Amino acid sequence: MTLEQNIEVAITKASELGSKAGKSAAGWYEQDSWGGRVSSLSKSQDNARAFLKAYDDGDPCLYDGINLPSLSGEWAGDITGPDLYQLVMGREAAGFDDQESFNDICLAWEDACNEAFWDHLVDSAKSVINNN
Repeated sequence: MTLEQNIEVAITKASELGSKAGKSAAGWYEQDSWGGRVSSLSKSQDNARAFLKAYDDGDPCLYDGINLPSLSGEWAGDITGPDLYQLVMGREAAGFDDQESFNDICLAWEDACNEAFWDHLVDSAKSVINNN
């Protein structure tokens, strides 16, 4: 496999890992907002409706209190960009210093993470409203 092919495979792996991270983070938000940590179904439905309205309206307040996963390493145990690069490139990462590939891999993770996070929350909120 060529280096270019390895990079493409690494980008795909990074995207898959980002998607998993986004879904996992959304699950935590969901539990606090309309899931198992909310006292009643009506409160869950009210919270889900408020979330969907803010989401549909593009309300910037929606982002208050939401910590989207990132590659910053801000929280203990979180993956960082260099960690991700090493993980998806494996032995190919040793001695390989290509900022463009590093950026592409990190961007693939972040894009997939954000998409999975918001998609999961929207689907979950709709499900709660419909009492499924």
